[in-house]
Amino acid sequence: MTQLIKRLSGPNSILFIGAGYTIFISIALLSPIVGNLPKIDLIISLDKLIHVTIYLILVFIWLLYFFKRQRFLVLNTLIKILIACFIYGILIEVSQHLFVASRQADFLDVLANSIGLILGAFIFWKVKTRIKS
Repeated sequence: MTQLIKRLSGPNSILFIGAGYTIFISIALLSPIVGNLPKIDLIISLDKLIHVTIYLILVFIWLLYFFKRQRFLVLNTLIKILIACFIYGILIEVSQHLFVASRQADFLDVLANSIGLILGAFIFWKVKTRIKS
């Protein structure tokens, strides 16, 4: 059992998870919206909270991958991953506007994505010492 856990937490497995999650996000965010979804507004809208969560997980997975691969994480790598994920979020929003009739680009989505990226990087930076390489 321990060997299985070690193998699943290795860089190759995390790369597979990261790629799969990125593809999943792309498909989910570029799929047409079917019907009218209920609008639930809390302090912030549920939609924005979902964006924060999606991008928090996205950046956490990719930071974990590079941390496991390199056995450490330098600030330069963290910044590159944040920039790549930020650009990815903008490309998704532009693609929604250009290619999906039932969706539109939203600056507040980009802002929510950015908040998720920053929170994910902060959480990872705080827990990385507890992650065994």
